[in-house]
Amino acid sequence: MLKALTTYVMTAFLLMSYSLNAKIQGKVDIGAACINVDILESGKTVDTLYMKGVRGEATINVYSGWFLKPGFLLAGVHGKLEACNIGIGHFYPVTEKLLLMPSVGAGWSYLRTSINLGGKEFTEKFHSTTPYVALEFCYKLTSCWTLMGMYQYGWSKTRTTIEPILRAKSHSEGPNYALGFDYSINPNWSITGGVGYNITLSHEKHGLRAKGAKLGIAYFF
Repeated sequence: MLKALTTYVMTAFLLMSYSLNAKIQGKVDIGAACINVDILESGKTVDTLYMKGVRGEATINVYSGWFLKPGFLLAGVHGKLEACNIGIGHFYPVTEKLLLMPSVGAGWSYLRTSINLGGKEFTEKFHSTTPYVALEFCYKLTSCWTLMGMYQYGWSKTRTTIEPILRAKSHSEGPNYALGFDYSINPNWSITGGVGYNITLSHEKHGLRAKGAKLGIAYFF
């Protein structure tokens, strides 16, 4: 159950979207991401997983303020994680500097790791589907600097397999918070980065606490 929750938190955290300036534009970015996830039992940390990888995403202005937001993630070190997501939302310029972007979407992920049972190594696999709702904001501080933030809430259904021992299904849910920046190099290119925090707990206080950071480069069109 706890490792199944890991699929959700990594997907929600690393596929988090840092968006656009108050001026509505399309955007494609790619960069490096790292995260550590504390596994909690009864509210106490019993193990920590470390992941590093590459993350890419796009914000595509489709029509009359509506946008599509696809993304992907490939990560490794403690296991292997592959994930993708797609969302749809709408741009709401509040002022010349402030832009709001509510959206809904879904993510899909595959996590593979190993587990030792009775002195023997087994492969553990997790397949997850996570619908979500999100609200992002962008605030232009100067001509070069933009502040960005996000709140996201997701509901995950996970299928867990340990061949030939276990086949199980589980459900989890929880919020994700992120804060980031965008530094414009020129009208088309920028450097982006950010940090995030997530905590997901069951009724028994079992779950995950995640912290992480990312740094990448973006192209506006």
